[in-house]
Amino acid sequence: MTKARVLLCTSGGICATLSLQALLAIDEVAVAGVFLSTRARTKNGSFTGDVLRIIRTSGLSYASYLAMGTTIFDCFRLPGTLPTVNKLAKLHKIPFFCSNDINSTDSHTWLSKQFPDILLSSFFNLKLSPATIAIPSQTAINLHPALLPAYKGVDPVFYYFSNNENIFGVSLHKIAEEFDTGEIIAQKSMSKNPDKSVFWHNIELFRHGLELFHAWISSPSQATNIENTDINDQYDSWPSPDQVKKLGHPLYSFSDFLEQSRRPFGL
Repeated sequence: MTKARVLLCTSGGICATLSLQALLAIDEVAVAGVFLSTRARTKNGSFTGDVLRIIRTSGLSYASYLAMGTTIFDCFRLPGTLPTVNKLAKLHKIPFFCSNDINSTDSHTWLSKQFPDILLSSFFNLKLSPATIAIPSQTAINLHPALLPAYKGVDPVFYYFSNNENIFGVSLHKIAEEFDTGEIIAQKSMSKNPDKSVFWHNIELFRHGLELFHAWISSPSQATNIENTDINDQYDSWPSPDQVKKLGHPLYSFSDFLEQSRRPFGL
């Protein structure tokens, strides 16, 4: 059996590790490489400068919530936590490339040398140009933690809670030129757990999305969509501090962080 060469595009943290674990667990996949975004928010901004921009835009509590699953997970290692995506890639001798611009000449050169059949964008914060989308021999696809076309944007799980939704979801879709558009391949819904934080739900949805990817690549004809057309398909950007203050639900908790950072991906 010829395995599909899948190249993971991600931004680090718990979801990056889970995404690579998922690909390594799929018999039909050979991991072609990992492209790691080094951008925090702006293309050429420093890490400190971008963190300050996020704090100014959305407040300190929101910035802390974002850091839990990314910087805190990657930099402050606790006993029993999962390996970082960097360490996991090194362990399995997987080609690894870091950049703040996936559309640059250097990035294209590296991506092309890995001969990917599929680019999988999972917890990725860079927009792909048409030239980048065209690099894989088959397709470029994205995991988005919402039931598209609803809840496009940077943090759909936050807005699920903000709008008091009880059913959340995740979509597997082909990447188009605009964010969170493109043909929907498969979707899966999930009920809200009122005892868990926004952080927990976000990572849990990525777990479900990775299961969707496994099901799709194993049997593409079995992919299923959830009809979700009678909704507002607006794009939600960064929340304001006032929106965060009015959320009425915990953004994160230490217990949720420990649970998600210690539980490996499992089909």
